[in-house]
Amino acid sequence: MKLQKTARFKEHVVKALEGSLALSEVERHVALLPDRYVRVTRPTAAAVHLHLIKELQSDVFVRRWTRYGRESTELTVCTRDRHGLCADIAGALAAHGIEILSAELNTREDGIALDVFMLREASTHNAIDMQRYSAIERSLRNAIAGESDIAASSNVGGPGMPPGSELPLAMPICAIFPGYVRQRSFPIIHPDRGARPR
Repeated sequence: MKLQKTARFKEHVVKALEGSLALSEVERHVALLPDRYVRVTRPTAAAVHLHLIKELQSDVFVRRWTRYGRESTELTVCTRDRHGLCADIAGALAAHGIEILSAELNTREDGIALDVFMLREASTHNAIDMQRYSAIERSLRNAIAGESDIAASSNVGGPGMPPGSELPLAMPICAIFPGYVRQRSFPIIHPDRGARPR
C-alpha cells in the first residue's frame, strides 16, 4: 500500500513538472526525504520544490511566494541547511513585522532545506503586501548567509508598529524531519532591546 502511494505520488509530481525534469530526478528527491514528505506534500508543491532545488545551484537561497487571498501568504525557502537556520529566518521575518502562523521544515539527506512558512502582517493580520517582497528577501538573504544582526535589523520596526513596541511572532510548532517533531526557539524582537530567546 505504501509503495503504491509513493509510486502514485511520483507519477503526479512528474505530471506537474510537465516534462521539465526526468522521473529519475523525482525518484532521487523522494528517496532523500522521509516517508512523511509523501504523506503531507501535494505533488504540485513537490514540483515547485524540485524547481527551487535546481535554481539553488547558482544562489545562496531561492524562494517562492504564494498569496492566499487577503488572509495569508506562503513562503517556501530553499537553501543549504545549517544550525540555527530556522531561527535566523524567523528573526528576519519578525524584524519586518511578520508573524509566522505555521512552519514545516524538511531537510534532504544531501543537506538541502525546504522550509515552508505560512505568514501574515502582524499589524493588519492580512497577507504580506507584495511590494514588500524585495526588502524582505534582502533581509532573508543576509540572515541565511549569516551576515545579519537580528537586533540591529529590528530597528526598522514593522509597518504600523510604534517605536519601542514588541513585534509579535506567532510560535509555530515546526515539523523537523526525519522522524521527530521538536519545538524550536524563535527570537522575539524588541526594537528597543534587541532579540531574546523564547
